[in-house]
Amino acid sequence: MGRYQAIIWKAAVFFFYLWLVSFIQSKLQTLAAESFIVYPYIIFGQTAYIPAGFLLKFEKITQWRKKDVLWRWNRKGVGVITLCLYFLLVPFVLPLPALLPGVLVTNPSASPVVQMVAGYAAAACFLKERR
Repeated sequence: MGRYQAIIWKAAVFFFYLWLVSFIQSKLQTLAAESFIVYPYIIFGQTAYIPAGFLLKFEKITQWRKKDVLWRWNRKGVGVITLCLYFLLVPFVLPLPALLPGVLVTNPSASPVVQMVAGYAAAACFLKERR
């Protein structure tokens, strides 16, 4: 597959995923409003865009199919993922005091950006080693 075809497929899959997330999120929002079950809506809203960030590093993912390399985690990447998950889940799901300012936690634009960073870091934090 050519480079431009791969970019077009990647964009198509990315936008389909964003449409799917929007559809599921609207259904969960309706469920939360009607039955007062809010945790599925909150958890989905705080983790839905992580695979989209993972998809942005798609070239790294396609290298996983090679059989002559070993993969292991990069410590810095694991730290970034841990920090991102702390930012996403602690203020909303876990009853722990947040270390971040309330303005940053309640900003509706911050959560999708942090989720994309977490997904990108998850795909980028693998180290390749020769066998």
